[in-house]
Amino acid sequence: MLRRPLLAAGSLLLAAALILVGAGPAAAAQAGWADWDPLAGTSRDFTTTMRQQPAGFPEASVVTDSVAGSAVGIQTGASTFLAPQTAPGEKYGSSQGRPYLNLRPNGLNAAPPSTTTYTFERPTPAAGWTFVLGDIDADAVTVTATGADGSELTAAELGFRSTFNYCAAGVSPKPSCSGPGNDGTDLPAWDAATSTLTGGGADTAGASGWFEPTVPIKTLTLEFARTSGSPVYQTWFSALAYDIAGTVTAPEGRQQGITLQLLDSDGQELAEAETDADGRYSFPGYATYDDYRVEIIPPADLVAEGPTARDADLSAGDQTGLDFVLVEPVEVTGSISGTVSTDDGDPVPGAKITGTGPEGVEQTATTDDDGGYVLDELPPGDYAVVVTPPDGYQPVGPVDADVTVDEEGTAVTEVDFTLTRSEEPAYDVSGTVADLASGDPIAELEVELTGPDLAEPVVVTTDQDGAFAFPNVPPGADYKVTVDLPDGSPAGDPSATFEVVDRDVTGIDFLVVLGQPSPSPTPSAPEPTPSEPTTPPSEPTPAPTEPAPTEPAPTEPAPTEPTAPPTVVQPTEAPAPNDELPQTGAPSPLLAVAGLAALLLGTHLLRRRNR
Repeated sequence: MLRRPLLAAGSLLLAAALILVGAGPAAAAQAGWADWDPLAGTSRDFTTTMRQQPAGFPEASVVTDSVAGSAVGIQTGASTFLAPQTAPGEKYGSSQGRPYLNLRPNGLNAAPPSTTTYTFERPTPAAGWTFVLGDIDADAVTVTATGADGSELTAAELGFRSTFNYCAAGVSPKPSCSGPGNDGTDLPAWDAATSTLTGGGADTAGASGWFEPTVPIKTLTLEFARTSGSPVYQTWFSALAYDIAGTVTAPEGRQQGITLQLLDSDGQELAEAETDADGRYSFPGYATYDDYRVEIIPPADLVAEGPTARDADLSAGDQTGLDFVLVEPVEVTGSISGTVSTDDGDPVPGAKITGTGPEGVEQTATTDDDGGYVLDELPPGDYAVVVTPPDGYQPVGPVDADVTVDEEGTAVTEVDFTLTRSEEPAYDVSGTVADLASGDPIAELEVELTGPDLAEPVVVTTDQDGAFAFPNVPPGADYKVTVDLPDGSPAGDPSATFEVVDRDVTGIDFLVVLGQPSPSPTPSAPEPTPSEPTTPPSEPTPAPTEPAPTEPAPTEPAPTEPTAPPTVVQPTEAPAPNDELPQTGAPSPLLAVAGLAALLLGTHLLRRRNR
């Protein structure tokens, strides 16, 4: 076992000279050997932290129950190191001048083993890193580990590579290997069945073994046991680092200063980079994970032509050529198309198609002879598409459809509609009847429709709102609507004439006065005596064959005189075609005069009769 007393001044000068000579050729992807925090705590209860140099490699917290003693703790690597001619040095470079950790068993002599555990903050990469166990001569180390899911790894997954001796002949610069038996020939043995690296038993220097795990590791545990003497063992860590790089192509003068982000497998941002004047970017020196992702953040006035993110795999080397292209935005539009046909499958030409979309966008088209239509150059968004049947057709299914034009402007097809042929066009005729004085609607009045295109008059009755309607009236002229007033109403029935052309006729409204006048006071007749007949004096009473009744017979009531002549209001003119009918106007003066004359004449005749 190599003892480590204080180095003499000469040894220090030699080491410095060796450093100045150089460390040999360097591997292209070397990142350097790990850094350590100083060992904290007390004997059998130490802690520290190990940090690999590649960006993104998880740091490891370290706990150990190693006994304290000479050479226990973080070492500088000035006198003991792995030269570039060693097996790990050929791949990871020289560790000269880089720190490493020295530990002991749980005691100095005949002590129980010590246990040291490295817990990584997240699973390591599956490849591209190493740990080296040195000075394994009069001792043994059992290696165990758990994977990303917590399961124990096999010996093969630990990735044992080989044994070597860093004091072997030909190593230059050579670490401190003076003393008997330190000729670099002593090698430990690896037992895969027990995952144990065991020294030959003699106290030598340089006997080592190195590992490259083949799967991600969450924890690594080293159990160090003494064989003889008072041994120590050394632990080094190193990792490869690779670069991610690419180019962003943008319009002239716009390539510099474009931002890109590097993300890990969980989508967490690891770093940002900006392009140079030539559009180049890089993320240098990253750990050998295989699941990085690079995303570009285009400026507000540029858009990506192609992907905005690319995957990066550093497990086997640099990842270059992760390129992006940015261009000035071009308005993206799409189209909506379909057909209009009958329920028999025949095309329907002349149907109107209207598409209404975002921000008031509206476009119309008319179906061609094949029943087809196209609404084109539509910006992305949601659209309501509506069909308007041409004359002679009516819907037999939905007349509208909800359609989305996506952000890529993908054409939307087969937005189809089905119509059926109409027998004849027909429209509704409607209006109201209300009381002239109060304006209240009049229910249960009969209203009649006549016209040259009707085989016979059509009669409907007003509802509680005084409304009436005649459905399915074919186009034609000289139609007439007449309100049938009840008996006793003023002479004549209100009516209106109109024409049905190509739409419903509405607003045929009537204001009427119904013929139920209020009674006037009746003149008092003389009080009959028992000897007088009870019949009016203008008519003789036949001789009775039986005794006259003791009570007088009732006299015939005189007619009631209205307080004012009743009036009927008719529409002043027929409704104009294609327009709503105007409301009817004021009472007719001629009808009012005629009604007053008839009333005066009737009153005069009744008075003569009663004389």
